[in-house]
Amino acid sequence: MTESGDPSRESGERFFKELADFAPVMIWRSRTDGLCDWFNKPWLDFVGRPMEQEVGNGWTDNVHPDDFGRCLQIYLSSFNSRQPFTMSYRLKRHDGVYREILDNGAAFYRDGEFAGYFGSCIDISDRMAMEAQLRQAQKDERFRLAVEGAPNGMVLADGDGRIVLVNTQTEKLFCYSRDELIGKELEVLLPERFRSRHPGLRSIYTSRPAPRAMGAGRDLFARRKDGAEVPVEIGLNPIMTDEGMLVLAAIVDITERKKAEERQSRLASIVDASRDAILSKSLDGIVTSWNPGAEALFGYSAPEMIGQPIQRIIPIERVAEENDVLDRLKAGQSVEHFETERITKQGEPIPVSITISPIKDTAGRITGASSVLRDITERAYRRKRETPQR
Repeated sequence: MTESGDPSRESGERFFKELADFAPVMIWRSRTDGLCDWFNKPWLDFVGRPMEQEVGNGWTDNVHPDDFGRCLQIYLSSFNSRQPFTMSYRLKRHDGVYREILDNGAAFYRDGEFAGYFGSCIDISDRMAMEAQLRQAQKDERFRLAVEGAPNGMVLADGDGRIVLVNTQTEKLFCYSRDELIGKELEVLLPERFRSRHPGLRSIYTSRPAPRAMGAGRDLFARRKDGAEVPVEIGLNPIMTDEGMLVLAAIVDITERKKAEERQSRLASIVDASRDAILSKSLDGIVTSWNPGAEALFGYSAPEMIGQPIQRIIPIERVAEENDVLDRLKAGQSVEHFETERITKQGEPIPVSITISPIKDTAGRITGASSVLRDITERAYRRKRETPQR
């Protein structure tokens, strides 16, 4: 039984696994904790190991040591942000030979709840193997099922740039039915300003075909049926067949990522322009950012402070106060507008008003604190002057 105890879901999952065992690609699945709990038969045949050795972190035994760190970083970063990824690495085959693998992964959901990641892997190191996969891709309905089940938009085009196959994700992304796309030129999916030069770019690619990202270093945009433009990332893979070369394009909608980058850029601009000192620190009190306002207030440059303990600007008699603040932040509390003192680079005390808020990662875990400090020297002086002297 599945975790939900739903017999229909159990039956559906069993059917999926049986179908995946016939797919012409290697497929894996991970749980919500990031650990892999299933691999299809092509994967197990490729590495020559049983399922029991691959689940959990066992599969990493097969990754080339020089690729492991980069591979793990991409996977964890994508997993924590629930973003799809495409990466390549060397995977050890059952005969001990390392092969270059192209791995595409994306999050999947059940009943609206995050349920883990699915990924599909293709051996791209051997052109002859790719040609064999291509010939089978045209003739074998199982290839169509694999493309249909891909988490990204998948478009297969012939050497003349005409679309021969698309999946459901492509229909959703572009708001076309597949009947409206099959047989059309790829340019129908491009903004009009790019259409005239795209055939020339296609010719350049087909003259030197290789798996690669499209338009590396440039912003790419696709065009929906209603004319709306969508920022995308596109990975290209040539497939050689008896009838000529086909190109498989994996298309990822990066609208949400772009929005997040824009929000982060706007926030950075606001922080840099602020006259207040704005800084961030880890939960152990190490400074991780330091804006121009902080430089002006305390006299330390960002390189002098980033990576240093925040205690550098805290009077020794105020250290216990800082430890108390950090304890409150770890409990998820914000600390608003408390007045205290800090020390400048010249060793001069300066009265400040501080607001501190916790920083959380995408999983909601508190990883640090953001502080806004305002110089209240004039206010403190005025208050002292107005206080009756005994």
